[in-house]
Amino acid sequence: MYVSVLWLNIVYKELERILKVSNINMSPDKVLSVAKTITTIRAKLPISGEVINKTMFLTPRHKANASLFDENFWKKFQGDA
Repeated sequence: MYVSVLWLNIVYKELERILKVSNINMSPDKVLSVAKTITTIRAKLPISGEVINKTMFLTPRHKANASLFDENFWKKFQGDA
């Protein structure tokens, strides 16, 4: 139990650091709360069979967190810390 709490604290602090470096002026709690309300639609095209994804950023808070859903955003932080 203690180890999982320790890891949660480390992850929380790392998210806090990434938000600060990225000039996202929200707490990790707020970012996680907003992220829970963002929807991604996945559709399979009937002719080609291609699967497409569209993440819906509908509110100003969603849009403020949009960069967090871009895989290139996270590549900047690989190997950090």
